[in-house]
Amino acid sequence: MSDPLKPRLGILLPQFPDPADTWFQAELGMLIRLGWEINVFALDYGNRQIAALPPEIRALAAGAGERTRPSVRRASLDLPSDPAERLVGDPERMRKTVQSLARGQPIKMLEMRAFSNKAIDLAREMRGRQIGHLHVQYATRPALAAWIVHNLTGIPYSVRVHGPELAIPDGVTPEALQGAAFLAAATQDTRDRLGKQYGPGVAERTTVVHYGLNIHSYTPRVGILRPEPPFEVICSRPLEPGQGLESLVDACAELLKEGLPLHLQIIGEGGLRRTLKNQIDQRKLNGAVDLPGALNADQRARRMAAADCYIDPLPDLTGQREALPLAMFEALACALPVVATNLPGRNELIRHYETGVLIPPGDRSTLASGIRDVYNSPAKAARLARAGREWIAREFDPLVNARLLGSLILGQR
Repeated sequence: MSDPLKPRLGILLPQFPDPADTWFQAELGMLIRLGWEINVFALDYGNRQIAALPPEIRALAAGAGERTRPSVRRASLDLPSDPAERLVGDPERMRKTVQSLARGQPIKMLEMRAFSNKAIDLAREMRGRQIGHLHVQYATRPALAAWIVHNLTGIPYSVRVHGPELAIPDGVTPEALQGAAFLAAATQDTRDRLGKQYGPGVAERTTVVHYGLNIHSYTPRVGILRPEPPFEVICSRPLEPGQGLESLVDACAELLKEGLPLHLQIIGEGGLRRTLKNQIDQRKLNGAVDLPGALNADQRARRMAAADCYIDPLPDLTGQREALPLAMFEALACALPVVATNLPGRNELIRHYETGVLIPPGDRSTLASGIRDVYNSPAKAARLARAGREWIAREFDPLVNARLLGSLILGQR
C-alpha cells in the first residue's frame, strides 16, 4: 500500500520496460516495498517485453507503454483539453531553448526539437498524473528530458548517475545536472568524476547510493577450493567485442601449458561466439573452455556456487552501462573468490586482498596472474570470498540503499 505522506513518484527510463535492467527492477521493487506509489515512463517503447518482467514489476508495466507513448504534436497549437495537463511553462520557448543547446549543428538542432516534443508530451502526462517527484535513470537523454519536464511543470527531479555514461561525447547536458534537486551516484568514483567534469556545485548535490543485492537469495559455496582437478573458473559477460574474452581464453591456454588444471566457463551470448569457438579450436582447448550460452540468475548462481574462481576480464568501461556488473555481485554472494580488472569504481566492491583480487587491465598475462594467485593460495582466497559476501551484505543492502534514496527524495519537499 502506498504511503499518503510520500509524493507520487515518477521513474523515467531510456527504454521501458527492459527485463535485462536488473538493478532498476531491484531498486523499483524496494521502493514499492517501502510504500512509494510509482508511475513508470520512458523515452522509447520499441522493445517492450512485459511478459519477461517479474510479476510485481509487470503489474506496473501493464498498459503503461500505451498510456505514456509520446504522441506527435505540432508546435504548441494543440492545447490539452484536460486542465490538469496544462503546463506552467511555455512549450515553444522550451523548444527553442533546447535547440539552442545544439546551435551551429542544423541536423542535431532538428533532432533536439523532436526530442523536446517527446519531453513536452511526457510533461503533460506527468502533470496529469500528479507526479510529485521524477527520478531519472542515467545522466544522458533521460536527464535532459527531466530538465525539460521540470521547467514546464515545476516537478522536481533527481538523476541516478551510473558512471560510464559520463564518458559519452556530448552525452550529458550540464544544465540537466545543475537543475536536478540531487544526483544519486552509483559509486564514489562517479561522484568524484561529476565534480571534476561539472564543478563542485554538482558534486555537493551528489550522494553515493549503491545498488544492492539480497545475498540470502544465494547459497554460498562451502570449503576452501576444489580438492581435485579441474580448478573451475567462471566468467559471465556478453560474447561481444571489447569484453576481454579473447585475452581470457589466451590466459587459460597459458595456464594450462604451465600445468594448472583449470576448466573455464564463459556464460553469455552474442556475436563473438563464432570467433571464440574458432580460438578455442585453434588452441586445442576443447573440453577446457566451454561456452554454455546465456543463463538466468538461478542457473548462474548454481554454477558459481560450484566453482573455484570468478574472473571479470573487462579491459575498460567504454560502451558499458555499469561499472559494477550484476554477475560480480552474484559471485561475491556465492562466496566465490573474485578476480576483476581494476576499473574506475570497482575498488568500492572489490577491495584488493580484502574482498577479492584486483588486477591491472591488460593482456593475457595479467589475467593469468590473477587466476594463478587464487589457485596457489586457496585458504587466503576462501577468506577473501567470505569477506566479500559479508561486505555486500553490509554495504550493498538493497533495502538500506532504497531507504537512502527515498529520504533524499523526501528531503526535496
